[in-house]
Amino acid sequence: RPLGSCTCGRQTPLPPLGPHRPPPPQIPLQRHQTMGSVLGSITEETPKFTVLAKKRFYEVRKYVPGVAIETMDSDNKAFRRLAKYIGVFGDAANEKKEKISMTAPVVNRQEEQGESKQLKCMQFLLPSKYTIDTAPKPSDASIKLVHVPERVLAVHTFSGTADETVARAKLAQLLEHMKMDNLQANADQWKLYRYNPPWTLPFQRTNEVVVPVLNYSEKSEEAEKESS
Repeated sequence: RPLGSCTCGRQTPLPPLGPHRPPPPQIPLQRHQTMGSVLGSITEETPKFTVLAKKRFYEVRKYVPGVAIETMDSDNKAFRRLAKYIGVFGDAANEKKEKISMTAPVVNRQEEQGESKQLKCMQFLLPSKYTIDTAPKPSDASIKLVHVPERVLAVHTFSGTADETVARAKLAQLLEHMKMDNLQANADQWKLYRYNPPWTLPFQRTNEVVVPVLNYSEKSEEAEKESS
């Protein structure tokens, strides 16, 4: 919908351009659509990591362990199902009925769909205070509680709209750059990270494609820096 359009009733034509034309009406944002989130501000808890190396196209990061909830479905259905677990729409759909803070990013990972692999699995990372033992069990059997181990990831960050087509193109670029750097990727385990709500302006969004690194060594990284 164009910015500044009205969704309630018939639109009133704006008067002709001129020195006495009043400013356009301001459309109030909903409570959860703060100006900060529209402009790309990320206030939710994000997973902790250490940057091991900065490359031209990507970073190598080491992430701490955590816990996530995940489900299989289309983006909209999966998101609503996971949001119900943490209590976004009212009572939390978990055994303790415990409201849980939203975190970022929302994660998509691929699963086999017939003969192809698609980003059909969505994950919410839970706040860092939870472990696999302390996180409340989901009331919905289609939601799984999963342990996320410590991992070393190659991460490419980009803005704009991040659908599966765009993400796969970014993944192909990332894999090519990793190959040039002699880093082995577990390409089947790549994921898409999206940090912003849908009302964030596309050029202000933060997206990432991440892929596990199989052979990263801090010693080899130091040796490469010394030789360059």
